[in-house]
Amino acid sequence: MTAPGKDHDAEKREDEALKARLEKLQSAVSGARGGIQAEEKREEAQMAAGQDNGRMMSLAFRMVSDLVGGILAGVGIGWVLDRALSTSPFLLILFSLLGTAAGFYNVVKAASPPSKTGKDALPPEP
Repeated sequence: MTAPGKDHDAEKREDEALKARLEKLQSAVSGARGGIQAEEKREEAQMAAGQDNGRMMSLAFRMVSDLVGGILAGVGIGWVLDRALSTSPFLLILFSLLGTAAGFYNVVKAASPPSKTGKDALPPEP
């Protein structure tokens, strides 16, 4: 017959070995989860940065087109009026300056943050 103490010791060693394996597995799983969470955070940050870059590029293209559009509109209107009224180059110069000023005004307006007053403002809450 086997001694009851030996069976108990073997079971105890087996339980300790299982607990050690379980702790090792839990630490490996938590490490993998931490790596996955870090990767997800990194991907989210990259997406947010990409969206910010897209917004900035969109704003830059809008500013350039506002400036160029204002200048071209002024030059076009001045040229047509000079041809029609035979005032060459007076109206061309005048309207090209006005178009440039309008273009710069639109660029400044697009670059400045939205104001809390005016037609874009929200009504006060009751």
